[in-house]
Amino acid sequence: MFSILLYIFLIILLILCLIIYIKLIRPEKIIYDKFRAQGITGEPFIPLLGQISDLHRYREADKMMNYYGDLVEKHGHVLLYSFGPVVRLLVNEPDMLADVLSRQNSKYYIKPVIATTVFAPIIGYHNLLVAEGSEHERARRMINPAFYHTNLKSMISIIADRTKKNY
Repeated sequence: MFSILLYIFLIILLILCLIIYIKLIRPEKIIYDKFRAQGITGEPFIPLLGQISDLHRYREADKMMNYYGDLVEKHGHVLLYSFGPVVRLLVNEPDMLADVLSRQNSKYYIKPVIATTVFAPIIGYHNLLVAEGSEHERARRMINPAFYHTNLKSMISIIADRTKKNY
């Protein structure tokens, strides 16, 4: 009887490991390998954990921005790193960022499914975070005046003051 329970437990454990591999590890490894094949360097692929230990070490030392700066020094302005099981592409190249953030190319950048399935019911469907297409353009036009240089210039002292208080 004990041996049957042991075999059932092992089979369930094996199935669970297989599901974790198929759903979490394998898709991210495929993405990582495709970026590496294109010549993008980065931190090594570590399944499930990624660079969480490095991030934790920098956070404990209160030097999170140094972490990203060190990555850029080590790998260049376009690099790969992992946050938990998810591979991230860090783009720190001004021309590439301008391309990603330009209005002409916005139709090529589709938001993840989680934005509409998780965030939209909580924060609403008509906002910049979850909207796409013409709805996104409308929301962007609405908030754009708040980011004009003259409006931001008057807020510099407030931002600097709040930053000093938090650090």
